[in-house]
Amino acid sequence: MLNSFLGIKMRKLLFTLSSTLLLFMSGMVSAAQTGTFLSIEEIEISDEITLPAGSTVEFLGVIDVLTTVSKSGRLATFQYDGAIYNADASLFEEIVEDEFFYLLPPISKDNGSSASICTTIALDKSVSGVDFSNVDLSRYIQVKSGNQIIDNYSILKPKNYNSPYRSNSDFCVQGLEYSTSYKITVLPGFRGFDNFAILKSPISVVSKTVELSPSIKLDPSKNILPTKSDAVIPVSITNVKEFDFSVYRIDLDSINSYDDIFRNLKPRDINRLKYFWGESVAKKTIELDEKFNQPETINLSLKSILKNVEPGLFVAIFESEELNLDYWDYRPTQWFMVSNIATQIFSGHDYTDIFINQFDTLRSIGDANVRVIAANNKTLFEDAFGPDDHIKISNKFLTGSGGFAPEIILISSEQQGTTILEVSDLRQKPEILEGGVSKLNNHDVYLTTDRNIYRQADTVHAFGAARQLDLSSITDEEYALILKNQAGDEVERSTVETNSDGIFAADIQLKSIYPLGRYTLSVEQMDGNTLAMQNLSIEDFVPLTIEPKLSLENSIWDLDSQEEISLSAEYFSGGFAAGLDAELSFKIRATRTHSLERLEDYVFGEANYENDFEPERYEETLSENGLWRKTFENDFDIESKNLFEVLVQGTVFDVGGRPNKTRMVVPLDTEPTYIGLRPLFDNRLDKGAIAQFDVVNVNRLGENQPLSDISYDVRRVYYDYNWYYSDGWRWRRVRVDDEVVETGKVNGSRLNLKTNLSWGRYEINLTNSSEFKTNHLFYVGWGADTKPASEPEELVAYYDKKSEILKFNSPFAGQLKVMVADENLQTMEAYDIDKGAIEMGISLGDIAEPGAHLLLTLSRAIDENTEHLPQLAVGKIWVENLSSDRVIEVKYNAPTKLTSTDDIKAEFKVSQDTGSAIIFLVDEGIHAVTGYKNKNIKDHYFSERELQLGFINNFGQIIQQDKSLEQLQMGGDELADALPQITKSDFFDTVATVSPILEIVDGTISHNFNAADMEGRLRAVALVTSDKGLGMATSEITIQDPVSIDISLPRFVAPGDNIAGKIRLRSNNYNGEIELVRRIGDFNLSSTILLNEGMSQDLLLPLQVQEVGKIPIVIEAKYSGQKIIRSFELVSRLSAYPSVQLQAIGLEKNNWLGNSITDVPSLYSDEIDLSASESEVEVSIAPSIGINLKQAVSALNRYPYGCIEQTSSGLRGLLAYVELNGANKDLLAKINVGINGILRKQKNNGSFGYWSKYGTTYEKYQPYAIESLQMALPFADNREEVVESINRGLEALYRMDFAEPPVRLYSYGILANSGYEVTSRIRYETDRLFAESGRDLAEIELSILHPDFEEIRQDNAFHDWVKAQAKWVQDALYENEDDAKLAARAIDLYKVEKGITTETRDGFDQALKFSKKVNLDNLAVAYWALSKINDKDRMSLINQSFQILSSFSELKNVDKLKDAKAWFNPSSRSQKSGNNISLFAREFGYLLSDLSEEYVTPEIIQIRQQTKNNFAQKRYRSTIDNAKLTSLFAAEKKALENVAISIDGKSFDLPKDRILPLSKEHLINGFKIKHSSDLQLSLNAELVGPRKNRIPVDNGYTIQKWWFDAEGKYVDEQLIKAQQGKLFTVVIKITKTTDNRNDDLLLTDLLPAGFEIEEDAFVSPPSLSSITAKNYQRLLHTDFFGDDLTEWGYRGVSVPECESFCSDNNECIAYSYIVSKSWCFLKNGKGQPEYKPDVISGVLPDYDDEGDIQPGYTASMDDRYIAHFNKRWRVNENAVLKYVVRSAYTGEVQVGGAHVEHMYAPEINGRSGSFRALILEK
Repeated sequence: MLNSFLGIKMRKLLFTLSSTLLLFMSGMVSAAQTGTFLSIEEIEISDEITLPAGSTVEFLGVIDVLTTVSKSGRLATFQYDGAIYNADASLFEEIVEDEFFYLLPPISKDNGSSASICTTIALDKSVSGVDFSNVDLSRYIQVKSGNQIIDNYSILKPKNYNSPYRSNSDFCVQGLEYSTSYKITVLPGFRGFDNFAILKSPISVVSKTVELSPSIKLDPSKNILPTKSDAVIPVSITNVKEFDFSVYRIDLDSINSYDDIFRNLKPRDINRLKYFWGESVAKKTIELDEKFNQPETINLSLKSILKNVEPGLFVAIFESEELNLDYWDYRPTQWFMVSNIATQIFSGHDYTDIFINQFDTLRSIGDANVRVIAANNKTLFEDAFGPDDHIKISNKFLTGSGGFAPEIILISSEQQGTTILEVSDLRQKPEILEGGVSKLNNHDVYLTTDRNIYRQADTVHAFGAARQLDLSSITDEEYALILKNQAGDEVERSTVETNSDGIFAADIQLKSIYPLGRYTLSVEQMDGNTLAMQNLSIEDFVPLTIEPKLSLENSIWDLDSQEEISLSAEYFSGGFAAGLDAELSFKIRATRTHSLERLEDYVFGEANYENDFEPERYEETLSENGLWRKTFENDFDIESKNLFEVLVQGTVFDVGGRPNKTRMVVPLDTEPTYIGLRPLFDNRLDKGAIAQFDVVNVNRLGENQPLSDISYDVRRVYYDYNWYYSDGWRWRRVRVDDEVVETGKVNGSRLNLKTNLSWGRYEINLTNSSEFKTNHLFYVGWGADTKPASEPEELVAYYDKKSEILKFNSPFAGQLKVMVADENLQTMEAYDIDKGAIEMGISLGDIAEPGAHLLLTLSRAIDENTEHLPQLAVGKIWVENLSSDRVIEVKYNAPTKLTSTDDIKAEFKVSQDTGSAIIFLVDEGIHAVTGYKNKNIKDHYFSERELQLGFINNFGQIIQQDKSLEQLQMGGDELADALPQITKSDFFDTVATVSPILEIVDGTISHNFNAADMEGRLRAVALVTSDKGLGMATSEITIQDPVSIDISLPRFVAPGDNIAGKIRLRSNNYNGEIELVRRIGDFNLSSTILLNEGMSQDLLLPLQVQEVGKIPIVIEAKYSGQKIIRSFELVSRLSAYPSVQLQAIGLEKNNWLGNSITDVPSLYSDEIDLSASESEVEVSIAPSIGINLKQAVSALNRYPYGCIEQTSSGLRGLLAYVELNGANKDLLAKINVGINGILRKQKNNGSFGYWSKYGTTYEKYQPYAIESLQMALPFADNREEVVESINRGLEALYRMDFAEPPVRLYSYGILANSGYEVTSRIRYETDRLFAESGRDLAEIELSILHPDFEEIRQDNAFHDWVKAQAKWVQDALYENEDDAKLAARAIDLYKVEKGITTETRDGFDQALKFSKKVNLDNLAVAYWALSKINDKDRMSLINQSFQILSSFSELKNVDKLKDAKAWFNPSSRSQKSGNNISLFAREFGYLLSDLSEEYVTPEIIQIRQQTKNNFAQKRYRSTIDNAKLTSLFAAEKKALENVAISIDGKSFDLPKDRILPLSKEHLINGFKIKHSSDLQLSLNAELVGPRKNRIPVDNGYTIQKWWFDAEGKYVDEQLIKAQQGKLFTVVIKITKTTDNRNDDLLLTDLLPAGFEIEEDAFVSPPSLSSITAKNYQRLLHTDFFGDDLTEWGYRGVSVPECESFCSDNNECIAYSYIVSKSWCFLKNGKGQPEYKPDVISGVLPDYDDEGDIQPGYTASMDDRYIAHFNKRWRVNENAVLKYVVRSAYTGEVQVGGAHVEHMYAPEINGRSGSFRALILEK
């Protein structure tokens, strides 16, 4: 080895020396020919040295030589890789460099069918790519091979030009030959999309393309080898010279013990196969003739291998070193069985039928046996086929589960071989046999509701019927009717019972606390089996009053055509919608689905295509007949090839401006054909399973086109993970690369991949002749539901029951099986038929009601080389069979036009004399919102049922025997529930009602409904049943008065806004005067209007209000002796989220003269506008600073979120208020709402879920919920249910093992109070807690006795002295844990001996230091729990601890009330534990209010007082804080009993709630107050109202809010001006600015009055470039590294100055500011943010960014948009939210700021600024 190495080195050295010598011997050296050159093709310099194409070399010179030496006559001498060589100079080109642009080194790739060369165009020789997304690169690219220019190629643009990964930034020249050198040149003139530079010189790369990747490919979907003696396996081989071929046999007796059958195998799997399961049958090495880069398919003959081998399952495995596979890669694998047994399996409800015959002749097998094997290898069934080649197996053998479920059906014949079928699901069937109504239970329940959309607090009217599958009624049967929310949580449950006709009805009252969203109503059997479901939703919808309709001239639009579209409109009450404003909107979008039902499972076009098309809008006024015809130029700018459609929206605005919309989707034809792809698996494929797809090529109508010239490739997709720091390490997933794993042509409608796909993500791409491309992403390795390979052809047939004639067109000659099937296969007859039109007589005999299926299978005899042709065709026909009394004829028999004051008699005539019925009567304007129609009960029971048979077959699995191929002979070898309840307006009239269950009387059903009191169109739906029959009918009833009163009101109003609704009076058939009265609150407007028939007049409804609350609105019209009254109620609420502030002032104490007069100055707030009419101020008097009980309860009512803590806290607040003030009906109702809210959250095990009974259980809220129920029990309406709940909860509490000791003590205290024996538990936990606190408390006490103790114990002399003392001294100082006095005695002895004088310090600082270690909450809960078992000794020890803490707390807690002579903000003065020894026990201090008087010590009172004061003085409190506060208030309820008060000399007794009766004048001007109490008192004012200023607030979050118009342009005005009907996108960005770990963040953005949220609006996306003012988002601890605009930045500046510099620089989009150095850097990019503690950065917001955090729930409500985030936020994380509003009602209104706060830490909040909007009449 060493000599060989030296030999090569010596030859290389001699070659180099000779080259150099030749250079210097020549006198013809061209010095000009020096510099950097590029090899333009691969150059063989010697036997050992080859220079790759595209290599960079340094020319030393060029000489002229003989052409025998160098073909061109010029020889170059150059340096490469440190050595000097010679080569023909013509094989090189000089490298040309450009001033700006640079090409990265090329990379060649194998694309499967061709090669590609890829490179990145970079700027300034950086790796950063150039954006040429809008540049036609083909104009600037030249491709040459040698001297020939190549034209046949395509260019793939980069995925992301700015990506750091080459796979994303490269552009690729595709379609190149393999193993060929190419030169790729970018020509001068090229310029990137956003670059100022222009390419001046051509720049090139040279590369040789890769070789075609070696491969061995098989078709694993085919696994049946014919029994013919010369059977072969076709193998496709590319660039493989040699491979090893092994065949193994798996014995039939152990087949199901082996897990990997029909799977591709890895080496590990092969080893298991060898040693445990497989018998080696053959092993051979095959050498092939080399056919470079030419795929070749050959046949492997297995004749000699299988000659004398026992029957079994075989697997052939191929291996070759040339495939470059590693240990974990799958090997090419071909499973096969030798068989001529064609099999069809039909599995019904009771039986499974198996039919067999010969594949090649369709004749009988004769000697076959069948064995059904379970997953655990147990034989479930075994028997021989009968002479008719049919066997019927009872399903009792096949219904096992788990290991006993059937998995393999094995059919064997001595003459015809063995067939093996995997049957993981016997009920699977091909798509052809799908369809029909599914009937999964003998209890067949029909369920419908009056409508499918509701508002909160509406009533759901439900109706159902129950029948058996034979259509007999199910009577007197109980079912559960259950309403579930979109999370699947149960919110309502009731029991219904069927009557004698098998029907039931029920009303479900929705609660106003139910969140908006989707719900499901279901009927279940009592064992939980679901029988029927109905989807519905709760939304803040408004019924339509106008019916708009769209009509087209052409159902499909061609691109660049002129199309006509019509928009017409009529009032639902009748009459043309003449003169109303209308709008047509058009938006094009790419879609992946075709509208045809048969194509609904196919995908078309490219995934992730961005629909960034701008909508087009047109406006017009409707004509006198309510019509607008619009000619539309269909000139959409479409560059991509996708499936496109046009969304058309027609909008007609009512008289007030509210939109009434309708939509239509119009297919757009842009291509000759469209290719569709349907995976035959559930998007996830088992490792080693066969990936199979159905392929169609259709025109835009969905008609099939030829499947010709369709190519495909399959790529494995790779991702990388970008890690970055932002208050913690995070990552982003980025697609970085892909590799082609298979390519080919599509030869039919079924595409079976041949490649063994390993674990990972894959993408399949198909392209047809018109270059339409479809792709689909799928996964391998996660498990899947893979469909069988043998999907048959469809056999379309027709059967005439009357003549008993079957007609169909036979696609081939073969054997036809005709079967009758219902739940099971009933009969089967076989016929031999020819190809062509077939007409034959078939008698079905007696079939059950309501019908049966006629099932047809046609199989062809499979000859050699016909394996690829269709082998099986399948069809089904539903044959109805109904007796004459099954269908009940129903017809409406009452007037269809009434007035709004007429009672409505709904009467239907029916064709049967007895039975039951129900009638729904619903406003058609409600149904128009969703297009709802009740399911037809006759269709439910009588229409075609789903075929109950599973169908499995093995057709299509025969390995093709193409003998024309070369042949090789082988030799032998789980919140939203938490949202607040919002008061809603009653601003429209509608009807949605139902009759009771009615009886048929004399062939008639009838019910009298109340008058509609509205105008419109009602839909009456009658559902009728009898013991046998079913019927349904629908009729429309128009409600129209002589004069129609169209009233359009906004959804809400706000104080201070100037807004108006509108009324239109339309005379339908009246001529004369109309007296009209409009009452808005206390304001009346009277008018007299003269109208003639056909005329109309509009009037305003001014809605300027100054108060919050409900505003009554009454419209009264008198004409022709009749009076029409319409009544409404609008909610008036603040235009912005209210602000809350506390103010306090101390009062003079009552002196010995009884003089306690205090001059109270006027109340002023710098934050809240007290002059606003909607502002509220409550002033209470108390012996402490802060809010009082009533105000705490009010705060609880403002935050009714609904989790277990919130519900319990709200309930406790109400109970405390009732205890102090007494109960009334309203309070008792609220208490029971709270009780029921807790009960709904209780799980079956007795514990309570957080949001619902199905939610997470938090241990600290378990005892809290139970105690809340115990406290509320005396007020419960359902006491038995509450007692049962309490008992279940206590049992759960007794069993729980809590992690936190204080929670354990809290639970044990509740258990002890409830009679449980837990004494030892409480004492054990108390002793543990006290042991932990005892030493800390002892050190506090010692610091009092010896303030210099800390200095003494640091002195070594002291410890030397201790060692010399008696044992008691040593024990007192070293072994003593908690006896401070004993330790003090020992220190006294030391000081006496040493002559040390004790310093006179108060010891506070030492005590403060040690008090930090003492957990006051632990001591408080322990004291409370001990009181429940009357353990006075332990309580005394704990109280001693309280005394120690209390003594030092008194030293610093000086009462400030006597110094407070002016109003002040107590929140800013609240005591901070960092400055004193705090007695604030936040978690459990409130429990000390629940003590018997004998246990209440002065220290207990002090702890309660400080805890209460701390809570009361906080500006922001959570609900649990408020609940604890109410308990603490209750403990001092007698503090101010019998206190007399006088204000400005007027005396009165203090009310129980301690709220003073002050007028607004008192607050503005000030007043004198006198009281009779000896306590130091204060006045506490809680101010609630609008903020004075509009500036944003940042208490932990910044909120930025922008409005964009429908074109995406920023509305940069403090006063937004908009015409009625205009659309705006509201963008809200939330950014976290402080570091805390709270979750449950709620955003509330109150809408301005007159605006309404519009879902799915046609608007352009917001454009960042449209913002003129720069609004920077500041990020803490973040640096945008790189992208600097200046080299050194700006020093010595502030953050605002830095931001100003950036704002003035047009290129600046961000800045970074180093705080410690006052150093500012401006940026033209954001780069990759890095964590830097000393840096603040600012960045312009990116509106296209979806943000770091997505909300878990959003809701668009009448008056607000809300979003709930349930995860924790980190500093600088953000969320971006968008919604669309429409300006509907005229006026000038306030646009309030968006507000966020943490539900459990409301002090962490943020708010955006506010502005005003002006809506102008259109």
